[in-house]
Formats: sequence, C-alpha cells, structure tokens
Amino acid sequence: MSREQCLILLAGLAGLLSNSTARAQDSVSERLCPSGPTFIDCLRQGEDQVFRAHPGLAHRRGSDLVLTLASGGGVIVCDTVTFVKIPYGADTVTADGYYAIYVLKDINERAGYFVLAMYGYENRGALVVSRRTGWRKFIDFNLPVFDSAGSYAAAIIPLSTAYWEPAIDVFRVSADSLTSEFHFPSPGTRDAFVRGDTLWGPTNLHWEGDQLVVDTEETVNRHDYWSGKPQVLAKLNARWVRRPRK
Repeated sequence: MSREQCLILLAGLAGLLSNSTARAQDSVSERLCPSGPTFIDCLRQGEDQVFRAHPGLAHRRGSDLVLTLASGGGVIVCDTVTFVKIPYGADTVTADGYYAIYVLKDINERAGYFVLAMYGYENRGALVVSRRTGWRKFIDFNLPVFDSAGSYAAAIIPLSTAYWEPAIDVFRVSADSLTSEFHFPSPGTRDAFVRGDTLWGPTNLHWEGDQLVVDTEETVNRHDYWSGKPQVLAKLNARWVRRPRK
C-alpha cells in the first residue's frame, strides 16, 4: 500500500473528536525498538505528550492517527503493518515484509504543519501535513526543522546512511506547500561531498535567526568518522549561499 493510500482526507470530524518552535534536528531513528508485539508502542513513546501540548488537534482512534484541520475537517493517517510468527521462535513475532508506521512528533502551529515520523521497511522519513488544507509532503530520512518564524524549514540526509546520498534541503513554507529553495548537491554537481580523498556530509542543523547552521562530519573509509567544520546557509539577494562557519 502506498503512502497516498494510507491518508484519508475528511470533510468533517463529527463523532471522531476526542478530549484528547524551532528546535534541533530530530532524528527519525532516535529510538531503537525491538521487533515484536511491543514494536509499535515503543515507536509511539512520546506521542501522548504532543497530544497534551496541542489539545484537540490530534488523537488516536484505535491504531489510526486523526489530525484535525483548521477548517474542522481532518486527515486520518493509518499504518501499514502486519505481524507474523517466525519459525525459529515459538513466541517470536516480527513485521512481515513491507511496513510503514507513522508517529506524530510535533505540531508547529506557527508554520501551520503537523510533523510525523515515518518508520518503514528499509525506509524512513517525515510526513508534513498542512493544518489548513491537509496538503502533505514526504521528506526523506529526517524530520524537518522550522525556523522560529515558521517561514522556512530545513532537512538533511547525513553521510553515514545505507540507502541515501547526503543532502541539505531548505524549503519555503506557505499554508499549503513546502517549496524547495535550496538543494545541495544541486543537479549536475560532480562529487559535491568529496574533498580529495575525504568525504563530508551534514550531521545536525539548527536555525540562528534567519541563518541555518549545519554541523558536519568527515570520513575516509566510511567506518571512522570525525567532526568537520560547520556550514552556514544564509539568503542573500534572493539566493541561499553556503559557506564555512568562521
């Protein structure tokens, strides 16, 4: 089942409602959860705190996540996962093949977006859903980090990943879209993260006013890593410019 099929946009939430800022980069894989019957509950730890911090904006209805839009309508996000017993353990269960599990990590009311982590089979990322329209966008690997004004969001893919190439992205935020304003490496850039025999990539990011600060790491063999020089991204003359931090 595709991500699109797991999202149901509702015109209204009658009968479904319950009583139920900028921050550092939040990694989707921050929690290691063992496979088994407690797998999903482990991933969802902390979700209740988000519900309590934003009463009436989101809740669980069974296993489905219900997001309340500003219009009074809503979006239902459902997981796609089945568990089966495996032959070498009588009491052992594991996720069966493809799965996608969504967990609400934040509601950025200034930017106007729900921020969900997606944990998948050989896949991970973030789903952002507009509070105004239900419009949504999937971002590979990590959760986006919004600036304090809610005007921009940024995300990274670090160097030490199995299935993704390192990248830095900045999006302009509006009520019903996240528009890409900066992607590094840009299309056609040759070996953007190579300096001689050394590879580098982003590891963490945070906003300082209207500037984005990106921490980096370096490696020669992709086994041993060390900290590199932070990068700063700033918008100058309508363009994002990247430079080493002094």
